[in-house]
Amino acid sequence: MKKHTFTLLLGWLLLLSSNLFAQNPEGLFQLKEGDWFEVQVSDKIQIDNRKRVSSYYYTSHLLRYSFIKQLPNSNQQYNVSIERIKVISMSLGGRSLGFDSYYPTFEENKTTPKIKNQFIMEVAPSGKIVRFDPSKNNKLSSIIFNEIGSIYGRRTFMKWEQDIKDSLTVRNLSSVLMLPFGSPDFKKQTDIYKYSTAELVNRTETQMKVVVQAKVLLKDSLTVKIPYHKNTGIPLLIKLPDIQFVLTNSSFPLENNTFILGKLEDHPNKEVRINMLGNSSCFRFSPKQFRTDHDGSFTCPIFLERPLHLNIHIGNKNLTTFLEPGDTLHFDEIGFLARKLSPVSYQDTSKIEYSLGVLKTSESYTGSAEYNTRLANAINQYQNYYRLYRDAQSIFARSKNIDIKAKKLINSYQGKASEVCLDYFRRDWDYFLAAEKLQFYGENRIPTGQQTYNDVLTIKDYPADFFLGVDTIPILMNPFEWNTSYQNFLAKAQHFKQERLGYTIGRWQYQDFIVNYYFAQASLSGFPLYQQIAQSLDREYRKSTDESFLESYYQDFINNCADPTLKKSIEIIRDNALRIKVGNPFPIKFFALRDSSIFAFDKLKGKPICLIVASGPNSRISNYREVIERFKTEEVEFVFLRLHPNYLYEEKIDSTIKQKSNVTIVDLYDPNLYDKLLLGATRILMLDKWFRIVENNAEDPMTHSYQGMMSEFEKSLRKTMDAKRYSKAEKSAMIKTAGWSFGSILFTFLGGLWIYRVRIRRIKQQEAAKRRIKELEIKAIRSQMNPHFIFNALNSIQSLINSNHFKEANIYLSKFAVLLRGVLNNSEKSRISLSDELQAVELYCQLEQLRFEFKFEINIDSDINSDLIEIPGMIIQPLAENAVVHGLSAKGEAGKLNIQAKRQSGNLCVCVADNGVGLSSQKMDELSQKGFGLKLVEERINILNLDGKEAKLTVENRQNTEGTIATLIIPID
Repeated sequence: MKKHTFTLLLGWLLLLSSNLFAQNPEGLFQLKEGDWFEVQVSDKIQIDNRKRVSSYYYTSHLLRYSFIKQLPNSNQQYNVSIERIKVISMSLGGRSLGFDSYYPTFEENKTTPKIKNQFIMEVAPSGKIVRFDPSKNNKLSSIIFNEIGSIYGRRTFMKWEQDIKDSLTVRNLSSVLMLPFGSPDFKKQTDIYKYSTAELVNRTETQMKVVVQAKVLLKDSLTVKIPYHKNTGIPLLIKLPDIQFVLTNSSFPLENNTFILGKLEDHPNKEVRINMLGNSSCFRFSPKQFRTDHDGSFTCPIFLERPLHLNIHIGNKNLTTFLEPGDTLHFDEIGFLARKLSPVSYQDTSKIEYSLGVLKTSESYTGSAEYNTRLANAINQYQNYYRLYRDAQSIFARSKNIDIKAKKLINSYQGKASEVCLDYFRRDWDYFLAAEKLQFYGENRIPTGQQTYNDVLTIKDYPADFFLGVDTIPILMNPFEWNTSYQNFLAKAQHFKQERLGYTIGRWQYQDFIVNYYFAQASLSGFPLYQQIAQSLDREYRKSTDESFLESYYQDFINNCADPTLKKSIEIIRDNALRIKVGNPFPIKFFALRDSSIFAFDKLKGKPICLIVASGPNSRISNYREVIERFKTEEVEFVFLRLHPNYLYEEKIDSTIKQKSNVTIVDLYDPNLYDKLLLGATRILMLDKWFRIVENNAEDPMTHSYQGMMSEFEKSLRKTMDAKRYSKAEKSAMIKTAGWSFGSILFTFLGGLWIYRVRIRRIKQQEAAKRRIKELEIKAIRSQMNPHFIFNALNSIQSLINSNHFKEANIYLSKFAVLLRGVLNNSEKSRISLSDELQAVELYCQLEQLRFEFKFEINIDSDINSDLIEIPGMIIQPLAENAVVHGLSAKGEAGKLNIQAKRQSGNLCVCVADNGVGLSSQKMDELSQKGFGLKLVEERINILNLDGKEAKLTVENRQNTEGTIATLIIPID
């Protein structure tokens, strides 16, 4: 017994353990179908040629993993796409070359964007890739290297055909990302191989095949700290020797990876604003705005996908910092905000003054970003202190002096600040100095004040090597393309090149979009090319009143550019240009004010509006006084929307303007308004009484002077005031639309009426045909019924004669003649009155009494008018005949027949009852087989029911007595 119990227990434990181990484990990452995430992979490849290092390859892949589904065995399927490839070849002692798939060779009239190569990957829960198949649509990627060190960036040195279809690069990069770092497999060895075929092109058309291989060995002693995403288990950051993985974007919320903490005891409950320094910053970093606590402290967690240059405003204090993903910054004291003033005059050689508040030198920073922040603020101070001089020799000498100091400062942070931070500010400083030289050149190439063109500086007046740095500074493959100094330099350098070219052909100023567009294509490549085209489109959208001619250039840019940030910025500008197109309703209903309140624009509806959006000091508004006084207060409403920085010396607005009832002045705080209204400088929009845009970029009266004639501004405003609810074109369009609509409706109505009448005619024809067929069927039935009745009557007469009842036969014959005459008279009618039908039934019963001597009676309810109710002829007689022949023939004088007509639920109910022998099952069969008259009645009922009526006949034995009762229901209402 004990042995049996032990065996059962052991079996139960084995079954339970097998079920537990048979359960499917969870997949590698906790994702749901449709989730995706992007990983930036950067690595450095050393090329060893004959045991001496000749060059380095820096590669960067942006990979997107889209989760497809989880299989029953817990394997996960992903769609992997290559979003971006960057390659930089740095040769020691030679040229530096670069390629970026975000900025391919520009093709005109390109109809569709390039399709990105994709792969299907299957990963086991252990992280092992069990399947990696390239898409059938993948193509061989053609990578064209350009020289990085030239401002022109148009010299092509190598064409690299990378065989993406073998998917080795992407597979091995993914294998490192997917491998759980806590597993023993990771401590052994991870190999990453890159194979490529390079074709070196020179004047002699020689070709050289190169195989590039990089191997990363991870030994047991290597310690790697990997942060994981809390909800999904995806690595946030993997730093390995010469390779780095960073989770940059996803469809699910990413956890903050960087923290800024501050405590300024003298700034309690003050506004804090953190924003990115650089162009298109809103697409790369979401600005933060909040307030300090009562003790001046705050904590701001943020997510960074790349290193960024940030600006922190707290009250009237300012701090710049450079943060990388995973950094922390803590501070308890910062300096005051530095403000740059415009020069008063260029007439002498005095310095352009800058006003700086008390600059604290005892700022206290801690955290991993401590030295990055110190360097960022030091460079910021150098740039704010940078002073320009009136003559070229002075600025040239000053530039060299301050350049030496700034680079010495940057080098002093070597080993303290991060390598990325040092690289950023080295580039930033070089571009800043070059842009300042071009800024100085641009400001002094045209006369100001009392000067003439003989007084301005020409290129010949500058030192020989003044523009050397401008011409030789690298502009391609800048990893910090959003940097303000870099983008300012690109714009100024391109304009400078155009002017230098223009001098040779006698045209020194280029403002035409088409010229700028094609000059950029001829002189630039990579990011600088796409940046210049984007800026040209942006400027043209902002100043143009008709954007339709830009559509083809816009489509070319969108179909060529793969940079989502550049594309998104232009898409927004174009959409906004379409929104504020002349004739459209004004798209903004309310504005956010600087005090966080709301200004509802709708309350001004019903009056023409001159909307002046200005970015500048109050003095600009005072300049419009003369223009405003030309119009009556009830004629037009002037609305000034002010978007301006904090000016040190802010003049008061003219009190005369502020007192006018038709003037509204609003201070706004909405950074997005610059793009919503396509602001450049001052923009003036004219709105009619119905909030429609009459002018979307009216002439600014402050920039034009008219003597003795009406200005274009006033013409536009008068046009707005005279605007009608509908213009001539709109009325013509409305009349045309109404005409077409009325014509369409009339045509539709007539067509529908014709179709209706045709259908009604066909229905009537069909109904007439059905009615005719029904009448013919009824006549056919009656033609069958009449001979049947006559045959039965003649049999009865013959029976009387054979039995020598001549008197009875004579009476029968005379009554039969009367009955036959009535039947023949009604034979052509589809319906007869109930009284005629019952009269015929009475004559028939009298005739049959001569043979069978039974008794009968016919009763009609008082609520039935038998003369008005019509029923099919000869439909009751067969029922009486069946009762007499089959029920009463054997009863003799004891036989009784009762016929009753009554109203029942809107129907005529005729009951024919007898006290005969009743119906057995055998007689029922005989009746259904041999009762020809009853069959004819049922067929007539079926024909009646074709019209949707519910006539019916039932024949059954009577309850509690002998005999049979036949009930006929005929609808009469």
